[in-house]
Amino acid sequence: MNEKLDLFIIRRTGARIGYAEAMTLTMRKALSLDDYLAMSLDQECELVAGELRPKPTGTFHHSDVQLALAVMLYRVFGRARTKVEFSIRRGEEVLIPDVCVLRPGTPKLYRQVLDESPLLFVEIVSPSQRPGELFVKCEMYHEWGVEYCWVIDPVSKRAWNYHAGMGGAEETRDLLTGPADIPLAGILAE
Repeated sequence: MNEKLDLFIIRRTGARIGYAEAMTLTMRKALSLDDYLAMSLDQECELVAGELRPKPTGTFHHSDVQLALAVMLYRVFGRARTKVEFSIRRGEEVLIPDVCVLRPGTPKLYRQVLDESPLLFVEIVSPSQRPGELFVKCEMYHEWGVEYCWVIDPVSKRAWNYHAGMGGAEETRDLLTGPADIPLAGILAE
């Protein structure tokens, strides 16, 4: 089959495809935003420079920290502004932070994907990642207009504030700062 027919079938049928099949399609040509949004993948992926990038599989510690943080942010910003694994679009790219806080007001959406920069992105380190990889992602977020980024490593019990204009990540032992001050002890509790 050719790539146009493959993408037509996926769009038309809403077919669920595997990551390997999707990668075969993206190897033939850069994937467009609309093609990406039409896919129903069996693994969550981000779209960067026309290529699918699989998100690491969540683990027990990752999930635990994600939930604790989302609950704390929910208490500060409410349900309408606190989102978990919510797709964010910029141009033809889509990233999916572990947790984010939207700006006040009605969010601008494109096909159920946020089409404006949020206030805060949070990335939680998975076993297959290193904090440095997520600092690079924070730099992308800053280019997108996101002011505040937090990176949390649940295994080493470390965290970093990485805000626009800081010039780099700053390790914190007790408090994540920015649009809200969140104590690490409550997030990394056993």
